[in-house]
Amino acid sequence: MAKTVIVYFLIDTSGSMEGAKNGALNQLFRELVPEINDLAKSSENEHEAKIKFAVIDYSSGARLVTKSGPVPIEEFSWEYLSALGVTDMGAAFKILNDLFSKNTASSDIERIIFLFTDGEPTDDWNVELNKLKKNEKFNEAAKFGIRIGEDADADVLAEFTDGREAVLNCINEHTITKLIKKYIIRS
Repeated sequence: MAKTVIVYFLIDTSGSMEGAKNGALNQLFRELVPEINDLAKSSENEHEAKIKFAVIDYSSGARLVTKSGPVPIEEFSWEYLSALGVTDMGAAFKILNDLFSKNTASSDIERIIFLFTDGEPTDDWNVELNKLKKNEKFNEAAKFGIRIGEDADADVLAEFTDGREAVLNCINEHTITKLIKKYIIRS
């Protein structure tokens, strides 16, 4: 049975992301999706991992962009995200926790979470993060905090990832692909 790698993207779409930051983020995903799709199909994918994406955007509230939950990469298409509103990061944590609670446990599932932000949360994020930290699936997941610009709160991202070593400055699609590939080929 092939391993499944589910990649969760929590993406800040607050008003401060409007303009160049939002354009760059949308471009990153337009380039990332085909690259990951190629990786899933390639002969390099020795373990024949099935890759799924789940996207949650958050601003004034949060929503699961991939409405049915994680979607197989070959069925995934990027939906342009607009920027508007405040930074309700806690709302995104709640959706992620709900997703983890609905999915059945499996030892053949690797989970990777990327949290993107350019600022700091405006809601009661730490309450939802504390609930999320009680979820075994969250604790077993690889977590990365992605800072978009100098104003991104590195302390909040470090709290999410359980350490500053997993807090990265804005990265490109090749870096994300490399991180995902590491978990596909990991035994």
